[in-house]
Amino acid sequence: MTTQVHVPAASAPARSISPRAKLGAVTKRVVWLAATLAAIELLYVVVVNLVLLFGLRPLLNRHPDTFLIGYERAYTLWPGVAHVERFRLRDQGPTLQWQLEIDQADVTIDLLDLVGKTFSATRVRATGVAFRLRRRLDDAGAATPRAAALAPIEGFDDPPLKPIGPEKPPESDADYDSWRVHLADVEVDAHEVWIEEHRLTGGLRVTGGLYIIPDRLVHVGNTTLDVDRGELRIGEHVALSAIDAHVKSILGAIDLRGPADRAVREISGKVRIDARTPSLDFLRLYLGSPPVVRLEDGRGTVHIDGILTNGRVMPTTVVKADCDHVVIEAKQFTVTTDYHAEVRVENASPEPVATGDLRIHRATVSRAGALGAAPTIDEAKAHFTGLPRDLAGPVEIERTELDVPANVPDLRWLFPAQGPGERRPVTLTGAAAIRARVDVDRAMIARGSVEVGSQRFAIKAPSFEVSSALASTAHFHDADWESRSLVLAPSVARATGVTVTRDGRAHAGGSLQVDVTEGRVVHGDPRDFALALAAKAPDLRWLTWRNPAEGDPRLTAHTATLNVKLRIPRPARLIDGTKEEAAITGSIGLAGTGDAGFKDTTLAGDVEATAVLQRLDLGRHVIEIRAVHAITRELTTYHGLTPSSGWWGRFDVSQLDVQTKSSMTLDLHGEARCKDGRPFNALLASEGVFPRWVGKLFPMEGLAASANLRRDHEHLDLGLAARGSSANVTVRLHDIGKKMDGAVKVDTKLVSIGVGFTEGKSHVKVFAGEEWLNAQIAEANAKEAETNAEAPPPRP
Repeated sequence: MTTQVHVPAASAPARSISPRAKLGAVTKRVVWLAATLAAIELLYVVVVNLVLLFGLRPLLNRHPDTFLIGYERAYTLWPGVAHVERFRLRDQGPTLQWQLEIDQADVTIDLLDLVGKTFSATRVRATGVAFRLRRRLDDAGAATPRAAALAPIEGFDDPPLKPIGPEKPPESDADYDSWRVHLADVEVDAHEVWIEEHRLTGGLRVTGGLYIIPDRLVHVGNTTLDVDRGELRIGEHVALSAIDAHVKSILGAIDLRGPADRAVREISGKVRIDARTPSLDFLRLYLGSPPVVRLEDGRGTVHIDGILTNGRVMPTTVVKADCDHVVIEAKQFTVTTDYHAEVRVENASPEPVATGDLRIHRATVSRAGALGAAPTIDEAKAHFTGLPRDLAGPVEIERTELDVPANVPDLRWLFPAQGPGERRPVTLTGAAAIRARVDVDRAMIARGSVEVGSQRFAIKAPSFEVSSALASTAHFHDADWESRSLVLAPSVARATGVTVTRDGRAHAGGSLQVDVTEGRVVHGDPRDFALALAAKAPDLRWLTWRNPAEGDPRLTAHTATLNVKLRIPRPARLIDGTKEEAAITGSIGLAGTGDAGFKDTTLAGDVEATAVLQRLDLGRHVIEIRAVHAITRELTTYHGLTPSSGWWGRFDVSQLDVQTKSSMTLDLHGEARCKDGRPFNALLASEGVFPRWVGKLFPMEGLAASANLRRDHEHLDLGLAARGSSANVTVRLHDIGKKMDGAVKVDTKLVSIGVGFTEGKSHVKVFAGEEWLNAQIAEANAKEAETNAEAPPPRP
């Protein structure tokens, strides 16, 4: 057996590498990596810039009618970082159109987001930015003046109309394919922000961010806006100038498909604005076409220092606005005024309260063609409590308190201008001061008072003039401006120093007070007014009434105290001549002195009377009086030149009806108890009923009488039954005057005397009995019936 032994060979010695060789190898790798990176960068610069130059816009602008991105120059030297010049982004949806323009911008872009159709810029530094946004309108909105003032957007029609036809159903999230825009870390210098008709220009600096999903979502986040020497135009008119503003806002995620109040809750921020208002001409856009009013001037200042939290204005917000001259024209009226307005939001329990004040230092109200100096309003005030401070809440004011004093230096101003050759039968002169205090609640229902005072007030007519000092206060509540309705509370009007000038003679010293205890205005129509009137007149000689026909009744008042209570269902009917519901009812109390006459007989003395006014119809010229109770004292009778004094009488008239529209008609039924019959004897003697000596022979001491008196057109009838100490008298006369018919029968203790009348001729019957009297009365009745049949019918 052979044994083999393996002896390993000796290992070869290790080969060593020099440091220089190692350094060379690393250098080669670094060079290779640098070359690779350089190649990649070169390739990126070449390829991406070629894409920016030729390929990106066609890729993004597949639907240029809705979404369009454009730029004049763009390049990148590093992945995701680009420089853009003359950049433009435009988009529209069913309801909105908007456009963004940038002169120059350095933008860091997330390239991977472009794959997902999102333009995402994580850092934006831009200058020369302009942003425009406007709503799309229906046909009615396109016809308004505001449509011409909307921001123009190149490539879209003006005005921006909504798509024709029914609205398309909203796209589902799965079918939604619009580009998204996400801008973060934005610092831009802008020169224009134009939203709807509001165009803000000047030095604008905006920082913040923006995320938009068209027609879906808008999220702005923390954003600041600084304005230096800016200008706000509304349409073609400058609304604010020299704007110095700082706005810091937070606009959360707003779902454009959600309710507006939810979107408002995403708005918070702080704002400070100081600006000038060169004019209020911009308001013309909102006053209709043609405008209901015209505005001129309106220069002033505006200051806003406010806080908004989740759509609610918070303490300590202050808004101030001043205007030293504004002209408002409406039809023939022109108002020139100034104002200071201030709104404050202050802490209160359980929540903050917004209050406001408006002060007008002076306003002048002019009217074309009006006579005299224009009225002025001095130091008028309005205080508002509970102003709306929730941008998503109802636009209501909890309470409004108005205090408006006005001066009318010439009352002629109240009348419209006269035409050539036109003369007014009645004119108003003097001056007045007016003050209205009104409290309006949140439902626009008001209560308050109106005071009117005049130290010189006069009404002039061709035949007389009335002047006095006036003071009145009217209280009202439940006033609804929309329905023109209110309820009148107890109110009063006083006239003192009343002077009546007639035929060149002044009669002074009177007074008048009217208390309105009840009344309403319904849809502009006054209704159901209850009045109490009290008047005192120490000189009433101007108040003389006489019939133009010679010898007919006449009446002259000397002094009087009058108390009247009236109820007027429809006061307007008394002025416009409408017959329906024009009657006045009430009661009358009178005490005074005066005289009444008929032919050559005059009665003068004191009278106290009360009466019930059953109907006073000015439209039909009718007055109906009931329950008249009258007392005369110290009455003097003048028959010719023979006076007889110390007479008294008590009268009760159950009916007194007078109609004066065509010719005067009168019905009177009454009873009397008198000292004697001397005034009546004198009156009958004046008419030639019997000789004067009959009245002296039969003075009728302790007279008691009842009478019926009727006047119809030209006929005056009298029926009288009287009893006295010396005689009993029965009178039945028709057509008193030259054609008188009837009879007078006087019964004394010694003899019975009758005086009969036929066609104005009289005959005397001694020992006249009842048969004779009845025959005379029957004949007079027949004459009356014949006369009535021939007379024309009375006018209605």
